[in-house]
Amino acid sequence: MKYVQLGAFTFLLMPILILLMAGMSWVLKLEIFCYIFPISLVICLGLSLAYSKAKGCIVKLFPCCVILGLTLIALFCYLLKDPAFDSNWYHQPGIYLLSHGWNPIYEHHSMKLVDESSRMWVDHYAKGQETICASIVAFTGNMEMGKLGNFFLPLSSLFFTILALSKVFEDWSKKKVGILAFVIAFPPVIWNQVLSYYIDFNLYSIVLIAFCSMILYREDKVKFLTIFVCLLALAISVKFNMLMWFGLLYLSFIVYFWKQGKRGMVGKIVSYGIGATIVSILTFSFNPYITNTMDHHSPVYPLMGGQANVDIMSIVEPESFDKYNNLEKILVADFSRPTTGSQSQVYQFPYGGYPLKNLTACGSVDAKLGGAGLFWIDALLLALLVFGFARGHKTKRGKGMIALSLAFFATQFLVPGGWFYRYVSYIYLVPILLLMATEGKLLGKNIVRLRKLTYGLLLINCLVAMGATLATTIVANQIEDYYVKCINHSDKSCYSSDLYGFVRKIEPAKRILGLSKPSNTMEQIPLLPTRVRIYIDYSALNRDVKTNFIQELLLKKGVLK
Repeated sequence: MKYVQLGAFTFLLMPILILLMAGMSWVLKLEIFCYIFPISLVICLGLSLAYSKAKGCIVKLFPCCVILGLTLIALFCYLLKDPAFDSNWYHQPGIYLLSHGWNPIYEHHSMKLVDESSRMWVDHYAKGQETICASIVAFTGNMEMGKLGNFFLPLSSLFFTILALSKVFEDWSKKKVGILAFVIAFPPVIWNQVLSYYIDFNLYSIVLIAFCSMILYREDKVKFLTIFVCLLALAISVKFNMLMWFGLLYLSFIVYFWKQGKRGMVGKIVSYGIGATIVSILTFSFNPYITNTMDHHSPVYPLMGGQANVDIMSIVEPESFDKYNNLEKILVADFSRPTTGSQSQVYQFPYGGYPLKNLTACGSVDAKLGGAGLFWIDALLLALLVFGFARGHKTKRGKGMIALSLAFFATQFLVPGGWFYRYVSYIYLVPILLLMATEGKLLGKNIVRLRKLTYGLLLINCLVAMGATLATTIVANQIEDYYVKCINHSDKSCYSSDLYGFVRKIEPAKRILGLSKPSNTMEQIPLLPTRVRIYIDYSALNRDVKTNFIQELLLKKGVLK
């Protein structure tokens, strides 16, 4: 388990070191330079090996394995371009700016690279994950390889989960521990978003690592507080609402320690938390929290304060939800098959079928309903049956799992949009918690088989999400390649399409315009809310031409008349 623990802490410390180095560079009026990522990697490996007091072959093998693994993942990311809407709309433009000299501490507002609706999020939203990815982009010179930064936290959660399962279930085989750790650490929300620049998946990994730390290190102050500080820094920097969920989670931990009479641990959590918050906000999270307060009198602008007060949920909410109250929205969303569109939804629990549209939605970065996967509601039903037949509610562990499951569901009522799965992705754990509550009991063969079947269904659920994500990404890349062919064989000075990656738009434009850095002439390059409008020469900058090259091509071939 020495390698597993090394991996867990290495991949947790990696994003923190990158953020700290980037933040200190900004404070010193510098920019994200190309060596931040490799320097952070070397320091992180050194700290992990020194702290673990590793000796012998581990000192040589572990760094080699990490570097080889990261290289393979980076190459995989390079091959699969990110076609997701929000990625092209504001995540990738933000990463591009950060990796090309933007210092968000002293330049509160980015250069005019994007339209106003995109700039609002680039300038004023949390930038933690974008900063991590930008450091990799600055090192590799490739936008797609920046997605490597998405893998740090999920990999850390995988290793921590292996350690936690091995401690709680000592009689489990390594094979069972490994498979279930994979099912727990890589649910559909991870697969759906890890190959894009969406950031919501981090919440799930943060919650999972936090619970693992309670299982593993609640008696080890140093390790527990190290994990706490790292997760707090990430929660602050990645997304506004993550800090709220993180605070609620650790408040429950504080209550536990208080009841156990460990007042010293409570004091350390509070003091370390205050210190980590101050360091974060004064360095890598100065923008947006301080800059938003200075410019718009609200640290969480544009969600609250200023003149914006953007209501995101009214934009993403399915049309059919107009007739539902909050409880009904949550029930419909939780107990539906994966759905991305705004078509009407009805209750599908437990038998809603498996239509093709739901299968394809399993690969969406943004499944509005049923985001826990195609078979999650079936697994939940089976888990409830196993739990009931095993009389899990009569054991101490079973009562705890029921309480935790109810708490997960209850948090959906705390904020508007609690039905939106990617905001509350930890509810995925509920059937797993119920099944684990029955482990260690003497059960009949049929109940044991049913439990194995449910575990297997959850594994299939993850694999379906993984396969669907790869398939939809590959198809989207092929569509973009087709657009590139059409564009390269055209003499038009302006073109538009519905699917076009940010990098595909910005690099050709830079070459044609002879630009080395973003400038006002590139204002119209990124994705607009409805259509992609791409200008590729100066004469086109003042035009408003929308040419559909696919339609032109089909007309020439006689497919359309």
